[in-house]
Amino acid sequence: MIKHIRWHKILELLKEDHIILVNDIIEKLNLSPTTICRDLTEMEQQGLIKKTHGRVKLKESKEYGFEEQINQKIQHNAKEKYLIANKAVKLIKDKMSIYLDACSSTLALIKLIDPTQKIIIITNSILHAELLAIAGFHDVYLLWGKL
Repeated sequence: MIKHIRWHKILELLKEDHIILVNDIIEKLNLSPTTICRDLTEMEQQGLIKKTHGRVKLKESKEYGFEEQINQKIQHNAKEKYLIANKAVKLIKDKMSIYLDACSSTLALIKLIDPTQKIIIITNSILHAELLAIAGFHDVYLLWGKL
């Protein structure tokens, strides 16, 4: 499982329970203790969580984590993004290849593209790729580079 997805799943677990045992995270995500401990250490360094005696909780601060930043960006100028996406979707034809950048504007476009269209979608966003897969798109490619 990719680190970004693991982090997202850990944050989802924390949003449900607010405080969770590290062993419960290991069990629920079916990952090795080493991987989870490394992720939790990095997440704590990023200011997303707080580790305490075998437990993990969301950090109680006004700092924005990844998910809050995305949600805030999606809501900013949402009407304009939808209008642009509505015009852009009309330009997409069968047998086309399109590139969707990792920005909040293209999230509006993902909601409007017909998954039955025979198109190839290329993106550099794990989030976008995940949403496209959930929506039923089959020809989705991720650009990978050096981390």
